[in-house]
Amino acid sequence: MVSFQIDSAHVDRAFFALSNATRRGMTEMLLREGEKPMRELARPFGISLPGAMKHIGVLQEAGIVSCRRQGRENLCSVEPVALQSAAGWFEFYARFWSTSFERLGKVLAEKKR
Repeated sequence: MVSFQIDSAHVDRAFFALSNATRRGMTEMLLREGEKPMRELARPFGISLPGAMKHIGVLQEAGIVSCRRQGRENLCSVEPVALQSAAGWFEFYARFWSTSFERLGKVLAEKKR
């Protein structure tokens, strides 16, 4: 089996943060539209600014989102490193299962002959 060199703690935090539909939606919005003020991230989900801040805090702890202050607003943007770790985890297992199914298919084809 191929070695798996992805930081497990980083992946765990990313999966936890993205396990919530609101946080996934906020992340998708930032990926699609770029940097946004926190209040704009809250609006589509019908949540208060304090509620949005809690969700964004979880995303920040996972390293998925970073925020910076500009005047009176907190602007948020995606930090792709944490998403790349999670994607790497999926890619590893996709390759593993794809290869395993290919081998199984060959074995079954041989048995059929």
